Amino acid sequence: MKNNMKEQKVTEKESGFCIRKGIENMDPKRVVELLRTTEWAKDRSEERILDAMKYSVPYGVFDSNGYMVGYARVMTDTVTTYYLMDVVVDERYRKKGLGRVLMDAVTADYGHLYGILHTESADWLYRKYGFEDTGNSTDKVMERPGNTGV
Repeated sequence: MKNNMKEQKVTEKESGFCIRKGIENMDPKRVVELLRTTEWAKDRSEERILDAMKYSVPYGVFDSNGYMVGYARVMTDTVTTYYLMDVVVDERYRKKGLGRVLMDAVTADYGHLYGILHTESADWLYRKYGFEDTGNSTDKVMERPGNTGV
């Protein structure tokens, strides 16, 4: 039986966590730690993680003590398209609505643009923000693997 209750949206104020944007507000060591816990970036070098952050718009989720518990980054031309990447919430802080708080911040800034992301495990979250599976689309999602060293 489907739950017909309206989903409650968790805000920064209600969660006790805050979002910070921009490289100057990130904790580089913590960004590396968070990404090393992921399947997709576990082998990415620290240098590549930090360079990727430098050339993107990074977002961090911080607790009331300033400890970084989540991260995401956006690549964009700010006019037509954004690409959401490296979304991660520390496993100890999951199921508190922090992914939603992070997505609220990103979509507040870029939700009016065409958004792209790749995910293998959190499509349920991204669907809530209007992302759709392109598998049934007439568009083809194509990728060109690069020599990125992961």
